[in-house]
Amino acid sequence: MNRVVFFVALAAVAWGKTVKDEDVKFYLTNSKLSYEQISTGTGTLDINPQKQVKIICHGWVDSIDSDWYVDAKAEYVRRGMTNVIGVDWGTHANGLYSSAVKASQPVGEIIGKLVLYLHNTYGVPLSQIHLIGHSLGAHISGFAGKYVLATSGKRIGRITGLDPAGPSWEKKDADSRLAVGDADFVDVMHTDGGNLGLDEVIGDVDYYPNGGVSRQNGCGILAVGCSHNRAPKYFYESINSNGFVTVQCSSEKDFNNGNCDSNPRTVMGENVDTSLRGTFYLSTNKEAPFAIGTL
Repeated sequence: MNRVVFFVALAAVAWGKTVKDEDVKFYLTNSKLSYEQISTGTGTLDINPQKQVKIICHGWVDSIDSDWYVDAKAEYVRRGMTNVIGVDWGTHANGLYSSAVKASQPVGEIIGKLVLYLHNTYGVPLSQIHLIGHSLGAHISGFAGKYVLATSGKRIGRITGLDPAGPSWEKKDADSRLAVGDADFVDVMHTDGGNLGLDEVIGDVDYYPNGGVSRQNGCGILAVGCSHNRAPKYFYESINSNGFVTVQCSSEKDFNNGNCDSNPRTVMGENVDTSLRGTFYLSTNKEAPFAIGTL
């Protein structure tokens, strides 16, 4: 969808949409490698508190059946990570965009409740929680982090925003979107900035592959949503790859001119150096595998 369609659907947005706990479903890939629905307060969850918990959240007009959920889960399992939880908020994600935006904060708070349940009941350290959200799911992950901090006084370990949604989120203050401080480390991938995604710096580390705007390598002018949907594809490829080599740089122009070649480097995605801060640029291939180099 393009921005014109978004703004036709967009009304004045205010938080407070009623979202019931049962509207948000969670599916766990456990040590038996099964994918089953779970809930808080009932049954016994097959969670290993010694390992990280990855919580994946989709965006608008998406659901648990998203291709990138399947691929990310498979890559994590291949890596030996089996605390992978897929969030399905499709009940509210598959209506008008304005309605989905209004649902984002309450959905995030429900995810926050799950995080605290895992922490308080199963002893999962908050530092071991990693939320990964695409588009609206990125902002939802931010609201989950804010809820955990407000409720417990502690931050979760990490949030990764995959091309956070742009329409209705531009120029919002940090309390109303994904932002630095929602987790101990917030990294943000920009692939369709100024169009379906935000282009402003909002994380501890912000990656700008191919400049971060709607011209991702291999996406044609008429391929609506291609650049926006590259972010989750880049991310799940990064789970078992160190090939998305980035360099710290202040602008795409300086990056392209080689002015930043001696600057600090890290990899984009799962294996980023969480001690670094700033904006990082890189190029990708036109098609999978998208990663070009090795660190």
